[in-house]
Amino acid sequence: MRRPLLRSVSVAFSALAAALALRWLLDPVLGSNTPFTLVMAVVVLATLLGGPWLGVLIAVVAYLATDYLFLAPRWDIGPTDPRTVAMLQTYVVACVIVVAAASVARVAWQREARRRQALQVTMASLADGVVTIDVGAGIVAMNAAAERMTGWSESEARGRPVDEVVRLCDEANREDVPNPVHRAIRERRAADPLDHTLLVSRTWGLRNVESVAAPILGADGTVGGAVLILRDNTVKRTAERNLELREREARERLEELQAIYTTAPVGLCLVDRDLRFRRINEHLAEMNGLPAEDHVGRTIGEVVPELARIIEPELHRVIETGEPRLEFEVVGRTAAQPGVERTWIESWHPFRDGAGHVIGVNITVYEVTDRKRAERRIGELIEELRLADRRKDEFIAILAHELRNPLASIRSSIDALKLAPTPGLPGVVERSERQVRQLTRLVDDLLDLNRMARTDFELHREPVDVATIVQRAAEGMRHALEAGPFRLDLVLPSQPCRVLADEARLVQVVGNLIDNACKYGRAGGTVRVVVESAGERVLVRVVDDGIGIPSDQIPGLFDLFVQVERPGKDGRGGLGIGLMLVKRLVELHGGTVSAHSAGVGSGSEFVIELPALPGVPAGGERERGSVQGFSARRVLIADDNADAADSLALLVRMTGNEVEIARDGIEAVELAERSRPDVILLDIGMPRLDGYGACRRIRALPWGHEPLVIAVTGWGGTGDRRRADEAGFDAHAVKPIELADLAGLVAELQADRTRA
Repeated sequence: MRRPLLRSVSVAFSALAAALALRWLLDPVLGSNTPFTLVMAVVVLATLLGGPWLGVLIAVVAYLATDYLFLAPRWDIGPTDPRTVAMLQTYVVACVIVVAAASVARVAWQREARRRQALQVTMASLADGVVTIDVGAGIVAMNAAAERMTGWSESEARGRPVDEVVRLCDEANREDVPNPVHRAIRERRAADPLDHTLLVSRTWGLRNVESVAAPILGADGTVGGAVLILRDNTVKRTAERNLELREREARERLEELQAIYTTAPVGLCLVDRDLRFRRINEHLAEMNGLPAEDHVGRTIGEVVPELARIIEPELHRVIETGEPRLEFEVVGRTAAQPGVERTWIESWHPFRDGAGHVIGVNITVYEVTDRKRAERRIGELIEELRLADRRKDEFIAILAHELRNPLASIRSSIDALKLAPTPGLPGVVERSERQVRQLTRLVDDLLDLNRMARTDFELHREPVDVATIVQRAAEGMRHALEAGPFRLDLVLPSQPCRVLADEARLVQVVGNLIDNACKYGRAGGTVRVVVESAGERVLVRVVDDGIGIPSDQIPGLFDLFVQVERPGKDGRGGLGIGLMLVKRLVELHGGTVSAHSAGVGSGSEFVIELPALPGVPAGGERERGSVQGFSARRVLIADDNADAADSLALLVRMTGNEVEIARDGIEAVELAERSRPDVILLDIGMPRLDGYGACRRIRALPWGHEPLVIAVTGWGGTGDRRRADEAGFDAHAVKPIELADLAGLVAELQADRTRA
């Protein structure tokens, strides 16, 4: 708003300055006789541009400038003689008249401009094309719709004959049609609309249009031109053709529907707004237990009263809303089988007349009684399986826990015997130790497999050297190799082959494969383990020269409970879960495992492939502790299993430690508070107060952060380890634990504290 105003003021004052400059140049000729002639034109211009106020402002400024420059005495302002006063009065009257006349003209000009602008906006917004034709000059104007329809821009079409720009032809025969503009000009009246004609567009090709023309008459009645209006009928004609097509298709569908109605294997019927049967097929009539002819004219409530209470409210809703109701389940009885509860799935679609009013409902019915019974039975079976699976998981967990307690006692007793050898029992301790290790491995494998099935399994990955893993696995299987005896041949690379893995789990994998080679090898044979790098993969090969694998058994070798027969052996070794556990653990690491054998008697080879991790230093390996280093400490052992506690206590005492035993959590807290031990070994499942609670109470004591508190328990799941960590344990160890491993764990924890 301000910019146009400033522009008007600027133009007005610029014009005034120009007029005064011109008057100054003409002053020698004009003198002082006509001082206001030129500025009056500026007053008119200012009034037209800015209105009366600007005209008055320019008139005043013009007077002051003219009086100062051109009226005597010059270089002074103010009239000094009658002649000057008369000129001033004449100037004022002239200014009033000029400003008033210019204001009226400005209002009329603005009104005309608004009218023209409104006409332009209207023309631009019309969906119909409008072409204005002058009798002598051809086309003079076109709106945007006409440009779009003809493919001609207004600038291109201006001055051209209307027949060149707007070409019309007959829809049926494509012959040219006379433009209605000529008839309108000739007859001096609006021409009748032309329908079913085609417009030849430069961009759209042929388009259906309706055209009408009217003459433009002057004030004297002469025809100055004409207006041609083009309406795009393409959509309308397409809709008409589509309507005809739909009507034909509707008739065909009606015939098809009639055929379907009589032959459909589902129940079909039509009811009116009062829910009276108007039509029904035999299939639905059989479901209801009445002949089809006995349905017509009767209501749903009269035919199937028990179902009507369910169905009728829904049908009324369909009639009122006009919305279909699909796949509605109905349960009840009919006269067909009075004592049997049956289930149907029904869909209800509104039936409309030609005006679109709902006059009834089409009903589709199919019976699902047998399917529902089967679904219920399947659901019951699934729930039974879930319950059985939960009980199986609970049983395995409890079984493992209960097995670990006697294993812990036996393990501790064997370690005690190793510390104090008994003459006259050659090989007894070693054989017992091998059997305990084997039983412990079976329990661990069984639990791991169970956790994998429940997805309750976590890997603790870190960069590790595969050669270190193989060495640890071989060390762990030393007793099995010596029992064969078997010769172990390790072929390790000179450079580290690193992978991102859970070290303990990969040791378990390689150990299982070495154990498998021992089971199926020949006494005195060789077990060869090779580690090699193959590009972005690291390969571990475990090769034996044992009995081999029949070719037909290789595909299922990694399945659960699958074992290869061992000739000359009494039955099969193990539970048949070791190789399946190997496969799952390797796959969790993103690798693969495969078995190869040339047949029976040709030995076997198992190949593990793991993604290599180049350029990353391997994690350190925890060394087995020195038994001698685990001494001169005060140790508290808490376990409600007397054998396990006593045997572990005996073993710990034999290494030079002071030991106290508690039988429950409360007693453990009391003994800890009294003796303030250096190391506390807590069972979890104890009476009165479990191990978690005992640990929390010990940690709450003023000195409770000082001792190492280790959970030694038969519960070894991921959740058990997490709960132990939350309760404040320094570590979680699963029974049975060897003395060397316990000593190593204590040493590692103590070293961690020293570094911290």
